[in-house]
Amino acid sequence: MLREYRLTNFKAFGETVTIPIRPLTLIFGANSSGKSSIFQSLLLLKQTLEEAKNPETVMLPKGSLVDLGTYSDFVHRHEISKDFEVGARFKLKNPLTLSSQEAVSEAGLDIRFFCPKEQETALLSRGKVTLGGEQQPIASYPLDKILEGESEIQFHYETEFWKSWWNVLHCCYDDMPSSEYKVSRSPTGGDKRHYAGFSPKYKNLTFLISENFEISRHVAEEWAKESIAKDGRRAESSQDFDSISREKLGEWVPEMMDVEVYRYQNFLPYDPFKYGSRTFLPTTDKTILYKWIGLPVIQSCSSFQAVLEDLVYLGPLRSPPEHYYWSDDDVSEYVGQRGEDFPSILFKKQDVLEKTNGDLKRLGIGYSLETSALQHEDATSSNLFSLLLTDTRTGIGASLRDVGFGISQVLPIVIQSRLSEKKTLLIEQPEIHLHPAHQAELGDLFIRSAKEQGNTLLLETHSENLILRLLRRIRETNDNELPEDLPPIRPEDVAVLYIQPGKNGAQVIEIPVTEDGDFACPWPQGFFEESVKELF
Repeated sequence: MLREYRLTNFKAFGETVTIPIRPLTLIFGANSSGKSSIFQSLLLLKQTLEEAKNPETVMLPKGSLVDLGTYSDFVHRHEISKDFEVGARFKLKNPLTLSSQEAVSEAGLDIRFFCPKEQETALLSRGKVTLGGEQQPIASYPLDKILEGESEIQFHYETEFWKSWWNVLHCCYDDMPSSEYKVSRSPTGGDKRHYAGFSPKYKNLTFLISENFEISRHVAEEWAKESIAKDGRRAESSQDFDSISREKLGEWVPEMMDVEVYRYQNFLPYDPFKYGSRTFLPTTDKTILYKWIGLPVIQSCSSFQAVLEDLVYLGPLRSPPEHYYWSDDDVSEYVGQRGEDFPSILFKKQDVLEKTNGDLKRLGIGYSLETSALQHEDATSSNLFSLLLTDTRTGIGASLRDVGFGISQVLPIVIQSRLSEKKTLLIEQPEIHLHPAHQAELGDLFIRSAKEQGNTLLLETHSENLILRLLRRIRETNDNELPEDLPPIRPEDVAVLYIQPGKNGAQVIEIPVTEDGDFACPWPQGFFEESVKELF
């Protein structure tokens, strides 16, 4: 889940801008101010990871999601000498527990691209990973290494996070009861001792175990013996391992870490233990130690990749209605970026159809939907069908093509908001072709999607009525006057952003909201000032 997003030198944006992300994030601004550029940059990253066939491709500007042309087309002011940079703060899929009182639940990632003058293909300039509230990266893959033809990840062990991480690993090994181990016969002959599970004392450390590996004290003992031998001493028993000080063990960890194991593909580090065929991995049990050391970085990058995978985009113009539709046997949970697949979803999923009719009623649209399959002469079912609307006031039926265009434009928004759970929805102009009263009702739809279904909605909009409805619901929540069928909404759930031109590129201005459902500071110039001019 995105918490914050940053952009540098991308289209309208020059100097770095910070975009706060809340469950409901509304983005306002004049035409061509840069609102859509925020979405396009996110889609560029998603497209690169999902569609680039070559893992060495760090940026894919042309694909099914977005077509940005060449690097010079989308870099700020077309100055190819400038570096394009994105940054994000996001929630980790699984928090990294450092102690029973301390856990890291958020990570940060900064990625910088550049383009040599002699070519139009972007290259990776720098990547860095941060954890928690730290500014200093725990790992990076810098330009000097890239130019040397290397793709290793550099670990910065001097940070406070790594010091805490070593301490966790040491605690995991210290004073383990012998009953936690068992001996089993190896298929190749001989006994093999391995760890059977954590004692209750170490349950808070279960984040160290994944479905891919188990913790083994035997491996740690062998590793410690090798480390002691390197230091001019010998270790013959587990007692020697237990006597090692935590400080000394922490010093040896970087020495034993083979950083060449961890590399990046596209623009993110990947897990070599998940894609083992892509690199030469150590054949000894020390790979488990590599997993431990790489886990915070891989966890951070995989969480950001999950954020991109969960992006759902709906463009500013949805497909016009048809008389008839064709549905495949399998339908997805995505209506398509032009909403072209919503009829098939309604045709195949009766529960979604029923919920959509409920949403249309709450929106005050005045129509209910039904699907009608066209059958063959032999009365067998067909995938050819039509969408029919019934006027709830008169009972008269009509085709979707025969009613107001706004209904076909809002239906994909309604259905996707209902289908998505714990996703990030990027929606452009949700209010297009809608009556102002219906625009306001969209606010309640989005509140339910965010608060009940866990979605994060980024809405690029020009609708004053939409934001007024959200402000009203915040005020009603504070005054205990909220309608019973709506979840509570508070100022921290909403970010109101205004994009305006600046000397060094577009600027992002956040307009804070109070518990009384008002703005905490004056509106910037141009923010809904037209209505004020007309009224006064």
